[in-house]
Amino acid sequence: MRRITLLAVVALGAGFLARIDAQGRPSGGRDRGLVEVQPTGIRHGLYGSLGLGDGMEQYKFGNDKYTSSIGKPALTLRVGGTPSQQIRLGAEFFGWSNPINDGVTNSENFGAALMSAQFFPAPQSGFYLKAGAGFATSGVSYTNGSSTNETGFAFALGTGYEYQVSRSVSVGPTVDWYQGSFTKRGDATLTERVINLGLQVSFQGGGRR
Repeated sequence: MRRITLLAVVALGAGFLARIDAQGRPSGGRDRGLVEVQPTGIRHGLYGSLGLGDGMEQYKFGNDKYTSSIGKPALTLRVGGTPSQQIRLGAEFFGWSNPINDGVTNSENFGAALMSAQFFPAPQSGFYLKAGAGFATSGVSYTNGSSTNETGFAFALGTGYEYQVSRSVSVGPTVDWYQGSFTKRGDATLTERVINLGLQVSFQGGGRR
């Protein structure tokens, strides 16, 4: 009796195994309980980045030569969306300031507000290229409370790398070039630029799948 029972169990097991296809799934059935693991580098949802850097500023009037560079702290803020694994689109804000405090002048400042795009050539890599355009401001504030300010066209180019530290947070180095042009009637055009070497923290609102 035991031998007949054992043979019956073996026969049932052999029949079940015969129904399994080459991928290890029951023939004609639907996958159940299986989870397809997607690549960890997929970007999606909203994002935000905050950066701190050392901005090397120079300016010139007309066809003159650029002044010697001055290195001062700079801040960067980026916010936007992620329409695909390789592209981010959004707004970018940059600010650089040089405190002078010489009894007459408090500080000189340069800033930019742009629409920018980041492109990741390889979706699974953190390396990206960036470009943007918008408007810039340049001004000087004085100890007596007065100030001067100009507004003009701005563009930016940059690159960086994001090292993932969690599903939603990454950190990495950045290199950016911000330049503004300011024109007044009857005056030579003021061109001001800042090359910023920084460290950036990014938050991916949707997380990485």
